[in-house]
Amino acid sequence: MMRPWGSAHVVAFGLVASGVLGVQTRVEVSQRPLPTGALRARRGVDGSTNDSGEHDEQQQQQLVDEFNARANSYMSKMAAMEDGVMWLDGDALRVTLGLENPIRSTEYDNVLYKFNNLLDLADFAVPALMRLLHAPTGAYSESLRSSIKAAVTGWKFWIDANGGVGTAHAWTENHQMNFHVAEYLVGELYPTEVFARSGMTGAQHAALGKERVMKWLERRYRWGFAEYRSVTYARYNFESVGVLIALAPDAAVVARAEIVMNLMLLDNAIHSFHGQPASSKGRNYGADGAYMGTKPGSTVMLNWLLGGGGYTGDGVESSVVAVSLIATVPSRATGTTFHISHVVLGIAASVDTVSEMTHREHIGISPEDVQIAADGGLTLSNHDDAWEWMGLGCFMHPKVSPLIVAAGNAYNLFVADDASPISVIDLWRFFRDTPTEQQTSLLNAAAPLTQYGIIGPADTLYWRTPTASLASVVDSAHKGAIGDQQRMWRATLGNGSVSVTTTYPGPDLAPQPGLIEWLLEIDGASEPTLYPSAYEHGQSAGYWTGDATVPRIAQIDNVLVALYRPPPKLFPRMQSVLYPFSYTHASFPKTLFDEVVDELDTHGRIAGRVNGGYVALWSASGTASWVTSGAYAYMEITSPTGLNGTAAWACVVGNAERDGSFDNFVAHTLQRGMLTVSDASTMSTTLEWSGQCGTAPCGSDVSQQGALRFGWDAPLTIESAGGDTSRVNLGNFGRFEGPFVNAGFPAPDVMTVRHGGHQLTLDFKEGTSTTAPITVTTSMLDAVGAVTLSILAAMAVFRAKLMTSGL
Repeated sequence: MMRPWGSAHVVAFGLVASGVLGVQTRVEVSQRPLPTGALRARRGVDGSTNDSGEHDEQQQQQLVDEFNARANSYMSKMAAMEDGVMWLDGDALRVTLGLENPIRSTEYDNVLYKFNNLLDLADFAVPALMRLLHAPTGAYSESLRSSIKAAVTGWKFWIDANGGVGTAHAWTENHQMNFHVAEYLVGELYPTEVFARSGMTGAQHAALGKERVMKWLERRYRWGFAEYRSVTYARYNFESVGVLIALAPDAAVVARAEIVMNLMLLDNAIHSFHGQPASSKGRNYGADGAYMGTKPGSTVMLNWLLGGGGYTGDGVESSVVAVSLIATVPSRATGTTFHISHVVLGIAASVDTVSEMTHREHIGISPEDVQIAADGGLTLSNHDDAWEWMGLGCFMHPKVSPLIVAAGNAYNLFVADDASPISVIDLWRFFRDTPTEQQTSLLNAAAPLTQYGIIGPADTLYWRTPTASLASVVDSAHKGAIGDQQRMWRATLGNGSVSVTTTYPGPDLAPQPGLIEWLLEIDGASEPTLYPSAYEHGQSAGYWTGDATVPRIAQIDNVLVALYRPPPKLFPRMQSVLYPFSYTHASFPKTLFDEVVDELDTHGRIAGRVNGGYVALWSASGTASWVTSGAYAYMEITSPTGLNGTAAWACVVGNAERDGSFDNFVAHTLQRGMLTVSDASTMSTTLEWSGQCGTAPCGSDVSQQGALRFGWDAPLTIESAGGDTSRVNLGNFGRFEGPFVNAGFPAPDVMTVRHGGHQLTLDFKEGTSTTAPITVTTSMLDAVGAVTLSILAAMAVFRAKLMTSGL
């Protein structure tokens, strides 16, 4: 069901270059204005989004040839790696390519032990093991093949009526597909054998696995990835979808997997900033974008593979091997290699040269999206759907938690109350005998903490120039909740080597029995004995991972305001556990900047330059200070929180082309700017620029006197120099809205990606991916003609009124 735009929005009109200040009038329109550099379409309308240049056949072939050269070079390098460098993936690569001495890893005993004992992370080996099992006889020793077969046929493929999957975290999005792919491919490989754990034949498992695979693919196509653009977890999606393209016996499955693969690669390319992942993220760990410089990783390496920029390809990355293999070795079902369109390759190769671009996405659904979920075959009553909702992060949602408990009881997943928990599901065992109505009441009373971990829905906005970018999740539906592992906003400068962000540091606690009962104030629950995570600043919500409280963010292109407000009624009781720090902090790696203007002590503000990219950062507390020792010395800025732990930050990015010199940016953006919170309870916040610009160039965003006003529940408004006020709509984006692709949410059957005079048409319903020149159709000409006639008619009416008035 397509979500409507709804009623007219009051929006700013006549905005200066980035669309921020300089508002002259107040208008009501049914569509937001088109930001500079971004070709926008109404929700659900696929607009023409061709860029200025066209690819001739020679350029198209060059893009493909360069990609193939990088893929072949990388595979050759990885195939030459010695024992264990690529875990099992190096062996799978060598076996697939038919190379001599393919088995070099020493990890088989450890991996197969995980399968035999239903341990966590076993499924990460599924893509490699599937390639090994499908290799021809004689490719490697038959004793190893027998051991692999015994382990995977004796594995538990899913959480169902036959019980759980041991300690494995099967339900998160990246794990789900590995389990489903294994069930599909292993069952198909051994169709007549009866699998001991289930009592089902291989053919029965194959049918069930195929159904689950197709659901996963369609939901990612329609709704996007809950773990969107995760540096850590994207690799596993590329690997599982890649091995599905390679080995699935059904061409219809392969076709849909190829469509999803194209979308994953496209999303990666669009959000690449000189190879670095510059976007907000659904799941993120501390080093994945907090205080980092350029470094390898799944999305970084894939950006290099697609466009040739960024990192040089020296790192070891299994997802790059997965994509390279399907582009080189024909699919078992189709006999052809994966078609990587030159449209996607062209975007990847040129995105860093676009003068200015805004890209928006709506990602994921929540239990409130009842009709959308139902259209996708997802319910709140079917026990099997509990794990899909958990994959969307709905661990404590009042509508989902009772379903998890019901499934746990039905499938006998809970251990005895006095036994040690064997999986995360046991955290819900205290609810096992609690009626649904009582569960829901307790969970509702603890809102918004019960939104903990929910990743979507998320409206993400990404604005960029060649030298600076700004990305965020705007107006989160989960504001105030514990932020699990999301990266809520990030500015990136230079060649992608420097990023700036803020977070509300959390306690780095590992999940443990008793914590949820205490949070919900269950009768008899006492404050649990807490112990830190084994991961340094990596657990959620952690010091740099996620947020102890999810902020509400407003972003208009290159200007951002982030408000932090822990739940006021819960803050006093939970301060010592959930909010142990009396500050929020910013990642601002001082030594990586070319220039820094530091006014933290006096005004709580700072600006920096990297090459031609600029950033300005303000804390509403009016004071902030560097961490001067330890691992984050002169990389971390802390600022004290206010009443009930509240805080606010603002950020503006710019560059030399838009703002003149860095001195000019400092004078007219940083030093004229002021961020204030007038009421901590409502978080009534103002970001304003005062004084006169003078005769020098004032810059693109703060070139006129004006103010942004925002609050915890209040809308974002812009007040111009002349006193006119306009309301800006936040969120409610389409599946994609940007210069390359526009589609409503949920995604329609057909999406079209345009670049270089060509278009890639992805038809999920029919299972086709085609690249062709963009053509102007009769209907398009008719539409242009109709608009032109409307404009001429309006002009005629206006002229008649002028003549009547005697002017």
